Amino acid sequence: MKFSSLAMALAAASPALVLAATTHEVVVANAAKQQIYTPANLTIATGDSVHFTWAGGPHTVTQMTSGAEPCTPLVGGVNSGKLNVTSTASMVFNTAGVRWFGCTVGTHCANGMQMKIVIEDAATASSAAAPAVTSAATVVVADPAATAAPSATSAASTAATTVSPSTVGTGAVHIVQVAVGGQLTFTPANTTIAVGDTVQWNFVGTKSPHNVKQTASKGDCTPVDGGFKSANTNPGGSFNQTFNTPGKIWYVCTYNGHCALGMQGLVTVLSASDAAAAAAASATSAPASAGYALKPFSFALLSGSAIGTAVAAAGAWMLL
Repeated sequence: MKFSSLAMALAAASPALVLAATTHEVVVANAAKQQIYTPANLTIATGDSVHFTWAGGPHTVTQMTSGAEPCTPLVGGVNSGKLNVTSTASMVFNTAGVRWFGCTVGTHCANGMQMKIVIEDAATASSAAAPAVTSAATVVVADPAATAAPSATSAASTAATTVSPSTVGTGAVHIVQVAVGGQLTFTPANTTIAVGDTVQWNFVGTKSPHNVKQTASKGDCTPVDGGFKSANTNPGGSFNQTFNTPGKIWYVCTYNGHCALGMQGLVTVLSASDAAAAAAASATSAPASAGYALKPFSFALLSGSAIGTAVAAAGAWMLL
């Protein structure tokens, strides 16, 4: 699957909606000026999107020829161009296979700034989804080796639904970056997933450690008894949690009062039927195109462009 450089530049300049089943986050470099993509290896399903956020720069996300030639740009492949901090770009993958990417700035690729994306057929990936559970109010442990999950209150109750720590399940993995650029944030702060999916928190901050702990409700900074929680984790670490039942799960960082400073997040777990309905609605909201995703768009060219500002005509579509 190939993307034009123009399409990538437009995507980088605009936060337009990505029409895909799941959005996976990748951070380009970091505030410590490390030449890395986080994560460097990603497995997704056809129809999923990958959203790149630049935490350092300038760097590129350039499609490479193969794993045997990880620093040779693919002729006609996607190329973000040189982008700096706060820039973003998105890609949607509709064809199964393996894609390699690297940074073409200086010797960054040769220094190891490379990543691989494995795209699995969505039908194959979904066949391995975790079995359904009977109660929509109970979030259970995804680890098949675990014992019975803790009981939880009804969905209407104000008490928290607890989620015990777990290993990575068999569903999609959704990436949340912890403290990008040293900020007291989770990126994204709100993540929507399907039952059986896993959220992976990657600790990319450059200063103090952080943690991820479940709380009872929005704005609550007290960890819930029996809920999932990570240890205080330094940059470079990660924490995984798999969710097998629908519900809203709030979490925070409790290190050094970070929660009170706004370091809070939410995971919304959709039932299998709701997730399927959402995917179907997304799939029918734009015309089909083999190997590509199309989306309506409006955009402003990157700051400083001699061309200035351009806006797409109503109903126009952009290849991404």
